[in-house]
Amino acid sequence: MTLLRSELVKVFFQKRTYIGWLALLAIPILVAVALNFGNPGAGGGGPGGGPGGGAGADFFTLASHNGLLVPLAAITLLASFFLPLVASMAGGFQLAGEAESSTLKTWLLHPVNRGPVVLSKWFTAVLYVFAGLAIAALAGYTAGIPFFGAGRIALLSGGTVSVAHGLGLTVLAYLYVGLAMVAVASVAMLISAVTDSSLTAAI
Repeated sequence: MTLLRSELVKVFFQKRTYIGWLALLAIPILVAVALNFGNPGAGGGGPGGGPGGGAGADFFTLASHNGLLVPLAAITLLASFFLPLVASMAGGFQLAGEAESSTLKTWLLHPVNRGPVVLSKWFTAVLYVFAGLAIAALAGYTAGIPFFGAGRIALLSGGTVSVAHGLGLTVLAYLYVGLAMVAVASVAMLISAVTDSSLTAAI
């Protein structure tokens, strides 16, 4: 627990931590603004939550009628590039970043079990990724609901579900994407163990 606490403190004192989170905060807001101004008649989701899915429907179309779907539209956009980038940077820095700052040799010289040290670094990267996902989801709801309202949630299949059911599905979608990003961060951390450049590991 002490190792994990020290790793978390280290992350919270790095400027790049907040740059990544700030981008994850900004993108869902930009998505909501773009949907609002790109589709002027889309406001006010109301109880019906707008039109259903069907052929050609996607989360961006549905989100323009229901603010509760803005987080899903945002994660669709983020998962293609930016989230893997953030995850790879989070994983790549854990060991290679220590080598870059010449602190890796310091803790290797101490009589500590290296397993818990590596595990604490991996867990820190995982927490960073899921914290970023939570920020993106909250930003999506905060920006989407004022623009498009909230109501029953339309599915891509064309049906609708209750708000509670829809929120549960959104959480599952974010967990699914989060697990994929954990895999990306894990691979980056594995590569960071054989290089002294966090940028190389991230790439």
